[in-house]
Amino acid sequence: MNQVLIDVLGETGASFLFCQLRRRHGLDMRTIPKRVEEFGNGVVELLGSGGEAILKMIVDGVDKELGTRAPMGRGMKFEAKLRFLCEGLQRAKP
Repeated sequence: MNQVLIDVLGETGASFLFCQLRRRHGLDMRTIPKRVEEFGNGVVELLGSGGEAILKMIVDGVDKELGTRAPMGRGMKFEAKLRFLCEGLQRAKP
């Protein structure tokens, strides 16, 4: 997730985004996995429609990293897709 944000926004932009998420929503790298919905909403709040595109890039990046495929479709929200991928990762662990 962090790498996708750095690739898209650059180091400074990603750092600014994380700073704003921490200040406005109390989110940091440790709490984001537990508060995925709030993270997604915060990114969209801060970046508008560009935030939606970044959330898709995050899901695609996690897909690629895990070698899986999240369900597609406009009806499924970012947090549901990411949760699906994380659950698949948990099932794959021995």
